Amino acid sequence: MRILLIDNDESLVESLKQNLSRQNYVVDAVTTGEAGWQYGSTYPYDLIILDWVLPGIDGITLCQKFRVNGYHFPILILTTRNSSQDKARGLDAGADDYLGKPFDLEELGARIRALLRRDNTEPLPIIVWENIQLDPCSCEVAYDGHLLSLTAKEYGLLELLLRHHHYVLQTEEIIDNLWSSEEYPAEATVRSHLRSLRQKLKQAGAPGDLIETVRGVGYRLKTLTNPGHVLTSAAPPEPPNPPMTGLTAIWGKYQKQQQIQLAILDQTLDQTLAQMVAAIQSGLNFSPNPSHWEQAKLSACKLSESLELFGFDQGSRLAHTLEHLLQQFPQPDLQTSEFTDFVKQFQVTLRALHQELAVAPEMLTPKKQFADFNPVALLVSEENSFAQSLVKAAQSTGIRTFLAPTLAAAKNLLYPETSPSWQMPLRPDIVVVKLTFQAIAHPMNHSLSNAMPQTRTEVDARLDLSERLALISELKLRSPTCPVLVIADQDQFAERLEIARRGGWLFLREPVTPGEVVAQMINLFQSTQGDERIMIVDDNREWLGRLPSSLQPWGFKLTTLGDTRQFWHVLCAVDPHLLVLQVEMPHVSGIELCQVVRSHPRWHHLPIIFLSDQPDLSIQRQAFSVGGDDFLTKPLISQDLANRIRNRLGRVRTLQDQTE
Repeated sequence: MRILLIDNDESLVESLKQNLSRQNYVVDAVTTGEAGWQYGSTYPYDLIILDWVLPGIDGITLCQKFRVNGYHFPILILTTRNSSQDKARGLDAGADDYLGKPFDLEELGARIRALLRRDNTEPLPIIVWENIQLDPCSCEVAYDGHLLSLTAKEYGLLELLLRHHHYVLQTEEIIDNLWSSEEYPAEATVRSHLRSLRQKLKQAGAPGDLIETVRGVGYRLKTLTNPGHVLTSAAPPEPPNPPMTGLTAIWGKYQKQQQIQLAILDQTLDQTLAQMVAAIQSGLNFSPNPSHWEQAKLSACKLSESLELFGFDQGSRLAHTLEHLLQQFPQPDLQTSEFTDFVKQFQVTLRALHQELAVAPEMLTPKKQFADFNPVALLVSEENSFAQSLVKAAQSTGIRTFLAPTLAAAKNLLYPETSPSWQMPLRPDIVVVKLTFQAIAHPMNHSLSNAMPQTRTEVDARLDLSERLALISELKLRSPTCPVLVIADQDQFAERLEIARRGGWLFLREPVTPGEVVAQMINLFQSTQGDERIMIVDDNREWLGRLPSSLQPWGFKLTTLGDTRQFWHVLCAVDPHLLVLQVEMPHVSGIELCQVVRSHPRWHHLPIIFLSDQPDLSIQRQAFSVGGDDFLTKPLISQDLANRIRNRLGRVRTLQDQTE
């Protein structure tokens, strides 16, 4: 059962979350009315506990807003306003129950259970399956009359399986129902809880296969006899969430989060306008709320990263523009005219972002070659019939291709520091560079700098060639794992050597057809993909939740873990090829985890990459001293992490080949 708690008393919220979690409820908590509306209107909840006095939208107005918009979940108002008139007003606003503060925790628990029973159309709450009996009121589980001692997650797993015994539950469905929106456990964590639940059922006398694994699909209860079930009805219950596949499923999951981030930006703009009007009326300089600004910047950053993943290139750029605008403000002693200009630009950009997200991204339609991901290619070539044909041929296979007819255009896409600071960089998976040697009188075995060109045309051609070669070198330096394919009009050893030294991956001699180039692009892209097992340990649940989809293009078999107390069990189960550890974590730090790993012969040489929130040299030195192989400082983009992982794994493979 999922509960949304809306209260601005942080100490009370923390206490209630712990208490309700012990009663096997999944709890999300927010502290403002606006956030309560965004969560309540976005995620499915079984109950909302709502305070009256809230920042922004008050509890009564919020309750009315839920009811007017057709939300029928039970609402319990929990407040210090205890008069009869207040209670009447709260119930008239649409609340199902009203409890005054201070309150007794046992009474609150009883009221919650009563509301959940009232909302349940079934007459009896007790669930029976085979010899299992589960009582949601007392949270007791018995098998063949013997009580089982289950953890909260084990209890939740069993209740979920019992309530949806007609269906195979996917891991994603289990996570969505048993973990809060701030958490995103690894699949290995779910398997660990299932394994423990099976063992406890087996110890109580249940068959070992009572919870059945359906390979490649999920989990279900296995019918052994003819089970009695007090919740059966004419039609089987709906599954907790309709199954989806591919990027459509991922987008369906993250689209809700995008809506929340957009709502935060809308709210920030509204609050800013109101504050600005008040400042103008009072004759004072405008001073926006810094906390609102930081939250808005974080939302814009999250939008930019996730929208890029799903193919919203323009949307990602717009979100990055909003982030840049927010970074320019607040500043002390702002003039009203300055901020008026800012508001206009922010409004236009935000409106464009809303329009961009009103349509589904092209990337959600699988193409021929790439069913789950469309790689990005940058073609650096003059705009002619060959370039246009190559772009069309690449896009027909699912490769999203950007044509840069000049070096300036290519640099504007790749390196935003050479263009407006708000522009988001293009991060291609493959770069194709067209080179021309024939217009140059002197061959490549003569120095470009020493040879003396004879004509103006030759000067321009030599300069263009030199700059394109420099671009290849810069690509090798900045993105060493990004393949560079060169198409040239000459094929001599000197040219090939020069391209190899610069960092080119593949050299094609003209004439070549667009189809042949695309075939080599696909081969290069696929050669950079791997199926290595990567384990990432970090207590930032939201960031972990985005990683499986954002690292999907690189083909890693990814396991994420947010609780270091489960580290050793998950490590043994996964047996990763590479480990990523956040330094700063509760319970056990990443430094300590690395020391434990290095002390075991099995993982003594396991590659380990450290992540840290602090750009502190002493932390870096400590990470390398205990056996770390690489170190990255947050914030970071998924491609940077993927490149470091691929680079480290490539070095490991090279050493293995040399050893063999």
